[in-house]
Amino acid sequence: MNNKDLINKLLGDNNETIESFIQNNYEKIFRVCIGFVDTKENAEDLTQEVFAEFLISINSFRQEALLSTWLYRIAINKSLNFIKKQKRVAAYHQFLNTLTLNQVKSTDIPNQIEQKELNNLLQTAINKLPENQKIAYTLANHNELSYADIAKIMNLSISSIESLLFRAKQNLKKMLITYYEKNYK
Repeated sequence: MNNKDLINKLLGDNNETIESFIQNNYEKIFRVCIGFVDTKENAEDLTQEVFAEFLISINSFRQEALLSTWLYRIAINKSLNFIKKQKRVAAYHQFLNTLTLNQVKSTDIPNQIEQKELNNLLQTAINKLPENQKIAYTLANHNELSYADIAKIMNLSISSIESLLFRAKQNLKKMLITYYEKNYK
């Protein structure tokens, strides 16, 4: 089914089409959101918000791109807005509150804390990247999208995506090396 036919069915409040569209795209959008946020629950909430906004604003879709590209863009914008509002301290406290001796063997606690710290460190570094680098990096690494797909979503050339990803990796490497030298030497 082409974009125009699908849009007409979605606008026609065809519940079967809406459910099918969401089911076919849910996992992709969830992966975009989880690439930006700290917990599965936040990613699930954002994914639901993305589809709600998508269905509410389908009337304004200008059909200059594929519906999936527009859906990715909504997911990226929702995720970036969430990050701006979220406080990192709350996520750390939430982790400490959920860590109980009944859930984890005492020998596993250092490993879990270390892994959580590494994940937080990497996510913090990703969040410090310039916006376009962060978007390209997240789409490439969390969603395993091709450079061509990322280029369509971001409305850039493939060479621009290659450049953004190269610079993102270089910046992450610098941030992580700086952190390591500062805290472990």
